[in-house]
Amino acid sequence: METLKIAIVGDRFLRADVFETAVRAEIDRPLEVVKTDLDWPDVPFHGGNGPAGAEIKEYSGAPDDIGSLLKNADALITHLAPVTAGLLAGSPKLRFVGVSRGGPTNVNMAAAQERGVTVCNVPGRNAAAVAEFTIGQILATVRRITIGHSGLERGVWRGDLYRYDRTGDELCDLTVGILGYSHVGQRVVRLLKPFGCRILICDPYARLTVADAV
Repeated sequence: METLKIAIVGDRFLRADVFETAVRAEIDRPLEVVKTDLDWPDVPFHGGNGPAGAEIKEYSGAPDDIGSLLKNADALITHLAPVTAGLLAGSPKLRFVGVSRGGPTNVNMAAAQERGVTVCNVPGRNAAAVAEFTIGQILATVRRITIGHSGLERGVWRGDLYRYDRTGDELCDLTVGILGYSHVGQRVVRLLKPFGCRILICDPYARLTVADAV
């Protein structure tokens, strides 16, 4: 059986070693793996003004950083690697790009389609993390947790936050509006329900059922 050559570009959030372990567990054939890790999140990723210009966005490093890894690769597994038209042109054997993100914004999709390269992403991958962070932010705001903590860091006890006109509202007495009811929105609603608050959902593309009733 012919050896499959896979390039893996991880970072300091999703390391290349983690990707390799998962790939080897799923692919039952000889593999030749080359890999590297980019420096995100210690160094912020580029928007549309990095070395790739406006061609792609939300990527780490530069195309030249990984060009040598992809030269003979059949597939690329990555998180934030910059997959530009030039990089694809310099990777004639590449036929598959796996991006472990909700959206493949770091891939030039038009160039990939033109070269017959399949691109696969992971919708909703970080939905749990985003939903939990959202609940944390809601609680920190309405219960004045952030304000009180900031005072304690300065050695100030914010006893005034217990005053009737300053203490935070209880979440069970509030109405929470959810704009968008996809992966994140659905998880936020599930986490909010035990608090007993009223929940309003707005999403023109979602079909709500009795099970969604709050």
